[in-house]
Amino acid sequence: HHTVDTERAVEEVHRVLRPGGEAIVMLYNKYSWFNLVALLSGTPIEHAEKDAPIIRRYSTRECRRLFGRFAEVAIHVDRFPKRTVKFDNLFAKLNNYLLVPFFELLPVLLAESKTGRIWQQQALLTYLSLQERSSLNPSHWLGWVLRQAARQDGMAPQTRLESWRRLVPTLPPSQVPTGLAEMLEALSREVSRWSPAPPPPGGDSRGDRPQPEDAEREKKEKRPRRPMPGDEAIYVPHAGIVLVWPFFPHFFQQAELLRPDRKFRDETANQRAIHLLQYLINKQTDAPEERLVLNKILCGWPLSEPVVGGIDISEAEISLAEGLIEAARQRWGPLKHASNDGMRGSFFIREGKLTHTSGENWQLVVAQKPFDLLLDQLPWNLSMVRLPWMRGLLTVEWR
Repeated sequence: HHTVDTERAVEEVHRVLRPGGEAIVMLYNKYSWFNLVALLSGTPIEHAEKDAPIIRRYSTRECRRLFGRFAEVAIHVDRFPKRTVKFDNLFAKLNNYLLVPFFELLPVLLAESKTGRIWQQQALLTYLSLQERSSLNPSHWLGWVLRQAARQDGMAPQTRLESWRRLVPTLPPSQVPTGLAEMLEALSREVSRWSPAPPPPGGDSRGDRPQPEDAEREKKEKRPRRPMPGDEAIYVPHAGIVLVWPFFPHFFQQAELLRPDRKFRDETANQRAIHLLQYLINKQTDAPEERLVLNKILCGWPLSEPVVGGIDISEAEISLAEGLIEAARQRWGPLKHASNDGMRGSFFIREGKLTHTSGENWQLVVAQKPFDLLLDQLPWNLSMVRLPWMRGLLTVEWR
């Protein structure tokens, strides 16, 4: 099992990534590298010629988030003039972190599946990106893969699991990780409690165990809840508000809605944030419930829970909201000389389709318009939204 000097690795990264600086991340055209950076940084990477170096520029904040996600992985930093951060076989080290034998067993377990090696690598990276370190373990990983593979193959998880249990006794002992039979037995008992189309256990970044942030969240979780919308699409009229998601933490902090740990102070603050997002969109603070679906997801509020009918927005909050949009315009070159209302009309008020993917995770597809070409110059990531108070991951498909 691979061990690394975590503190030293993180210290080296932070020494190079000084506040306000940038780093050049150099990768090579290997499929796993593409997936890793796309998942961890939210930055899509174009395929290039074989073995051609791929160079991307990241801000300090992006790099800290990228490296902080897997701080336990050794990161080798070379102090070149451009402060290059070089990944040294990071994908292999991620495999080692999750225990190699269980990952290497996948091609055998999924030999009859429609999934291939590339899918299995993607599954590993997706799983790692969704989980807290405390919930990473082989048993949890196998359960997550079982659900995903069964869904991919269009079969019941129990059927796929039974094929695994029949297969394991036929394998050479050297190929069977210690404890695998017991894990499959435990999975069999768990699968019997799954619904016909369950969301994967890895969909909720808190793992299988309920971990309420505070007493109010625990109380909210225990309330009777209507079913999740499932895989049915929900159409929203203002999908473009996701464009400025990196500015939300500072906005809500300045509005005194967050605790020091960047979670909402209470339910009142949480609901106020939902309506403040609506002000950002169209200056409305009493929008009907059905128009607040995306706002709820972005603010970590259960879709089945109603919110107050509106708020009386203060002059200070109006100033903060307009300042957020202006700050976003100033950082995004092409819109520097536009107006706040121009940004609202051109980008925020945009139709979109929300689809529930797994657990508390959603996908948002935003309707495109000709001037979306300007998104190519957006200086922050848009494909993956994750905020401290959110209940899951929101992936965005816009351009």
